[in-house]
Amino acid sequence: MADNLYFSRDTKIFVGVSKLKRIQLNETLVASQSGVGGSGYTSAPAITFSGGGGAGAAASANINANGTLVNPQITNEGKDYTSTPTVTIGNIYANSTALAVGAQVNAGGILYTVTSAGTTASSGNGPTHTSGSVDNGTVTFAHAGNAATARTGAGVWEIPVIDGFSFSQSTNTTEVALNEAVSSGGTSRRGRQMFTDSYAPAEWSFSTYARPFKSSGGGSDVGDADRSAAKTHAVEEVLWCAMAGIPTYLSPISGVSASVHTTTAYGDALTFLTTAGDLGLGYTTGSRMIVDFDDSNTPSLGELDIYFSLGEEAVETRDLVYPSINGNSIVPKPSSETELVQGNTYSITSTGNINWTQIGASSTAVGTVFTKNSTTVTGTGSAKELNLTAGAEYVVTKVAAAANSSNATDWNDIAVETLVNADVRPGDRFTAKASKQLTMASTAVVAQAAGGSNTRLWMPINGIKVGDKVTFPGTSLGNTSVSGLTPTPLNFVNSGGISMADARVVPVGTTVRIGRRLTYKVTDCCVNEASIDFDIDGIATINWSGLGQMLKEDAPVEPTVFEDITSTNNFIRNRLSTLQLVADDKTSFPGHSGSDGVYNITLTGGNITVSNNMSFLTPESLGVVNQPLQHVTGTRSVSGNFTCYMTRDDASTPTTGTSASLFEKIIETTDIITNKFAMRVNLGGDIDANEPKPIVSLNIPQAHLELPTHSLDDVVSLEVNFHGLPSTVEETDELIITYIGV
Repeated sequence: MADNLYFSRDTKIFVGVSKLKRIQLNETLVASQSGVGGSGYTSAPAITFSGGGGAGAAASANINANGTLVNPQITNEGKDYTSTPTVTIGNIYANSTALAVGAQVNAGGILYTVTSAGTTASSGNGPTHTSGSVDNGTVTFAHAGNAATARTGAGVWEIPVIDGFSFSQSTNTTEVALNEAVSSGGTSRRGRQMFTDSYAPAEWSFSTYARPFKSSGGGSDVGDADRSAAKTHAVEEVLWCAMAGIPTYLSPISGVSASVHTTTAYGDALTFLTTAGDLGLGYTTGSRMIVDFDDSNTPSLGELDIYFSLGEEAVETRDLVYPSINGNSIVPKPSSETELVQGNTYSITSTGNINWTQIGASSTAVGTVFTKNSTTVTGTGSAKELNLTAGAEYVVTKVAAAANSSNATDWNDIAVETLVNADVRPGDRFTAKASKQLTMASTAVVAQAAGGSNTRLWMPINGIKVGDKVTFPGTSLGNTSVSGLTPTPLNFVNSGGISMADARVVPVGTTVRIGRRLTYKVTDCCVNEASIDFDIDGIATINWSGLGQMLKEDAPVEPTVFEDITSTNNFIRNRLSTLQLVADDKTSFPGHSGSDGVYNITLTGGNITVSNNMSFLTPESLGVVNQPLQHVTGTRSVSGNFTCYMTRDDASTPTTGTSASLFEKIIETTDIITNKFAMRVNLGGDIDANEPKPIVSLNIPQAHLELPTHSLDDVVSLEVNFHGLPSTVEETDELIITYIGV
């Protein structure tokens, strides 16, 4: 059956920065108080991480004499983060918490010191004062200063690829063979045994288009490459970052404008410039992204997780069911004010500290029945009862204690149907009598069976995996992904696993559609080689290849950065590409004017390949299947070739800057051991302010050209191999790549 097949053309590739490499203190955004690192700390607070899908990250910081946090450092990178975790500095205020003298807490961004021990209040949001001391519960809080905040980064990039991707992993084995002479009994052993010694590093490769773009600066926490509309990025930039350095991605701060925090980018390998400046050979522009190798002289480079998502598996449809067994996840009577639902009817059981008339009540008296309006509930009132709607159908999700106990539910008192308490089971349905409600003393729970905003339907989870996509055919509910498998079964309204906002209630009778992408993950990948091709008849492409630690099946992931992947204006047309060479020795290579050393070559194609020549270290312990540990870098190399027609001087305007003259001079210059040319290839053409277009500029300050070879087809052409060399053996300036987006 075709539905049971996977098709490679549905494949999506995601690249994740899954380890936390960098942490940065933020400007504190509390009222008029601002600063970096907060103030008023008496000792260095703990720094913790939560969320993001990963685990294991840790960080620490010091404080200076002013009580300000300084120099935060990642002490454990953690692993498997698929989104940015939340960074918590110090203790966050919590109700009903015992605190000792000297303890410090963060309440709403303000730092407080405990001057009198005790227990915090049982409700409320904690202290808010900005001077002096205030009691909270039995604790006295003294204003200390401003709480510090920080951010880190982890994310997943969606990168469209071209047909021809691959990934694989093999094993290293040892074969032991036996072959002995015949025994006195006339037999001999001839056999063999195989032993698996280790896993070889996983190998991967795929090709992308070179796609620069200028970020929209939309300010979204998910999807956008940047908060700033002034910066150039590239769809494939995360690969360059790992190729030439170590990804140190910083995420935006939720809800903070671009004017405060603009970057969502990296540290080491990428530089984002927004002002005009010399790009070499006289080309200038404003916004551009520069890839250099200044930080690449290290034993190891960036590590990525690469996800190959192989299209959607055969889908199934599944009917939602009423809750039947687990009653702990569905509680129609609110346990706190925030659970009150607009349009539902409630009765006041405890006045508390609530403005009841503001949210729809005609009185504040206990027993007052009211319908919740749209006003946000505030205060400290206790739980309210849910009135049952006369004539509405309900389903029992949790039965009460035994009959005649103090918290028993008299089902016959609230149900039109005759229900015997001893026989009531979860899943039983009944129609509510008029003017009935579940009392606070009851442990029974019911869910409205049809209509109303508290309709709750469940889906059995057998066969469902985290990451499965669930859609709701025939409704306007859109889709969601399974984020967890608790509760069991999955509740479709605002509770664990698949969560739907209360405004998107799943209707009774809904059938859901479950789809799954088979996903393989290559962990701890290094980018070993990037090969840029610029055939004039095509679009500029980059073939990426590298190694990884292990290949395994993994849960599907959702991208966090995917800006401009569907755009059609960021592809680079190779036919517009230009090549210019400027000789270091202008006497031996006079160029087009006879003295400037400039050769303008009209390309028919070419390639530039950057290689890190990496390998993986693998132990050789006996008795176990060894796994690769980590990559190490080898000699970095930049090489390639370009092809062009063989052109000669025009007799009417004689020059010497043609391909034929270049060929001639290379042959003639036998006394130059290393010929030096500043080489620039502008993929997509030269910069023109009047005609903005995406460009990738490849600058090799010191290129060594080999002797050209001829191709004797209909038109004589030349192929020239070249090597990019550093200015000294310790430098990293073989290649500088500039992306210019539109």
